[in-house]
This record gives sequence, C-alpha cells and structure tokens, in this order.
Amino acid sequence: MVDDDPVAMRIYRDGLARRGFAVTTAADGLLALKELRTSPPEVVVLDLMMPKLSGVEVLKFVRSQPELQSLPVIVLSNAYMDSLAKDASRMDVQKALLKIKCNADSLAAAIREVLAGRSVSGGIDQLLAVPSDPPPPKTAPVKVAPPVPRVREPLPPAAAVPPPHMDQSPAPLTPAGLDTKEVARQELGVCSQRIGRQLRECLDLFTQAREPLERRLRLEDLYRKVHFLTGLAALADYPGLAQMASAFEAMVFGLMDKLPQPQPSMELTTAQAVAFLQQLLQQPAALPAGIHHTPAILVVDDDRLSARLVVTALRNAQLQARGTESPELALQWLKEKSYDLVLLDIEMPGMNGFEVCQRIRQLPGYDKTPVIYVTFHSDFETHSKSELSGGNDLISKPIVPTELAVKALMHLLKSRLAKPAG
Repeated sequence: MVDDDPVAMRIYRDGLARRGFAVTTAADGLLALKELRTSPPEVVVLDLMMPKLSGVEVLKFVRSQPELQSLPVIVLSNAYMDSLAKDASRMDVQKALLKIKCNADSLAAAIREVLAGRSVSGGIDQLLAVPSDPPPPKTAPVKVAPPVPRVREPLPPAAAVPPPHMDQSPAPLTPAGLDTKEVARQELGVCSQRIGRQLRECLDLFTQAREPLERRLRLEDLYRKVHFLTGLAALADYPGLAQMASAFEAMVFGLMDKLPQPQPSMELTTAQAVAFLQQLLQQPAALPAGIHHTPAILVVDDDRLSARLVVTALRNAQLQARGTESPELALQWLKEKSYDLVLLDIEMPGMNGFEVCQRIRQLPGYDKTPVIYVTFHSDFETHSKSELSGGNDLISKPIVPTELAVKALMHLLKSRLAKPAG
C-alpha cells in the first residue's frame, strides 16, 4: 500500500490485517519503487495524489518492468482530479476506488476481487463518468493472472509506518474490537481543533511568503494538511467534510503548478475554503450525507464556448449542470424547475448578470439560492456590485476547474447547513 498519509495508512493497514491480509507500506512513490524492486507483492494499492512522485509515475514504472507488467494495481483516486485518473486509466489499472468513499471493508473486497481474477466493474472509466453522460460502454473482462504465493516474514509493528509530517503525533495501533470508522472518528475528535488551526497557520504563512521557494514550501505544507484531513474524514464516514476536503485537496495540488503567482481569484478561494473547513471541523457530523442528492446547477453565459467549459468542469466534478446563453431563457427555466446553484456571467447584452441576479431574487424560493458570478473582472468595484445585487461570490475567468469545483461545492454545502433540520 502506497500513501503519504501516515494516519490513514495505519488505519487501513490494521483494518486489512484483521481481514487476513499481510500489508507492506510505502510512505511515498520513491519508497514504493524500492519495495517493488526488492519484494514484489501480490497486489498494489496506490494513492494517485502524492507530491514527491505521483501514483501515475509509480504506475509507469510498474508497467515498464517485464516482471511487474501483470501485477494487479488498485488505485485510490480523488474525484476532482480527473486528469490524473485519465493518465492512470491508460496504464491497465484493475480497480479504481474514490478515496472519499473507501474504507477497510470496500478495499478488502476490491483486493479479493482482483486477486480472484473476477471481472472488474469499478475501473477508472466508471469514476470519470459524469451524471449526465450515458454509462460507459462495456468492455471485455480484465483477466488477471492468479497470484503466485510467496513466503513473507511477519510484518513489523506500527513502526513500519513513518511518523506524520510536522507536529502530527504518531498514533497507537488500532485498539482491538474497534473498526476503521470508530478509530478514525476518535482520531478526528482528538485532533480536529489542531487541524483547523494548522490549516489557518499554513495559509497565513503562504500568504505572507514572498520568495518563490518559500511560497512553494508553505503551499506543500497546506497540501499535506488537507490531504491528511481528506483521508481521515473519509475513513470516519463524514461525507460532507470529506467532499469539501477532497475538492480543496485537488485545488491546492494544482495550485502548486501555478506558482509563484496564482491569479487573485484562486488565493481568495483558498482563504474561503480554509475558513469553511474550520467551520465543518467544529461539527463534522453536521452533514451526515454530504450533498444528499445530485444538485441542479444553472450556468448563464452569452459566450457559448465559455458556458460549455463551465458546464463540463462542473460535470467532471460529479455535479449536474445545464447551460444557456440567454438570460431570458434562464429565468424561464428557473421558474419551471428548482435549481440549487446559479453561475452568472456579468457582461451580457440586453440584461447583464447583476440585473439577472436581481430578477432571480424576486422569484419564489430563490431568495437564498447561492449565485456565483463568473467574470474576467476581479476588482473591488465588481465585488461590491455583486454583493449589492444579491450575489454570493465571484470567480475569475479563465476558469480553473478545481477552483470552480471548490466554489460550487462550498456554496452547496453552506446552503444545506443553513436549512433547518428536517
């Protein structure tokens, strides 16, 4: 098992050990390559998102070695990083699981299925399918060669897992009788306040840093904290917190490629996401089912290409979106169907985005519906106008898909938190 999150690794390892598996761990891609060369396993469980050497790079190595080409690989994927998943899908992956929906039971079932050589029904192509798309075409079953039994030395105790980054203290082995969810919830209960404080500290240090190298190091620290939170929230079965952390993890991962100077919109979204995660950490069970239904999102932009790009980015984030170039048609659709989120271009002929938002607020049931402006402008005057016209937020063009996913998900979850119970 290859994952740079030591706490999640320990919980998975102990959970799999109780289900009859012998687990060797590698804390990053480089250590995984060394282990694969010296002692190839029966199956590899591989996290795709790792800063030192990504899971895709590890996969390239595995498929380039004649003695490892038939080695079964299960990947743990982030739902908001479809580019990594697409790269992995071209390299013969036997099974793909969304990390925010994975636990020891589902992972153990996937390992048994792959080792038994049964047909694979949950590959990366299925993870990449968006809500409005037809189901992917059926493919021939992937045949996996039966594993060759190997004699292994007994696993060492928890010291096999390296200590967590910075001030995250190593945790003891999973107590007997507790399953992964209970252990993860105990872990999160103990460290939730510390995680929230560390997220804010990492953000402040990144914002204050001026030298490119220092900015990158600070952003990497922030990424590691969010990565840790994503895995722990998923194991603890807090879907709302896991969804938000997962989207933000993908955004921060991509933000490292845009240094030293990302666009101001992304820095604003980063600050908003940290503040919202701090709020969720105070009540992680407040959203027990995350987004309980596929939310309906309406995109209004007179530029057909821009509208299509926004709709595609939302669909790739597993969100249902529909777009139109006509503000009048958008208002008609809003009357006919209930939408959970509206994205508005500001500069449109006939009726600009501010006017459309004011009209939306007059429709029954839309007084609190989140409205996000999508525009090339990100100046203070535009922000003030957006607030005065009833908008909730603003995102700059050109759109960064992971930033859009964070914005949309954050406002959808905030809207659900604001609704009265029941």
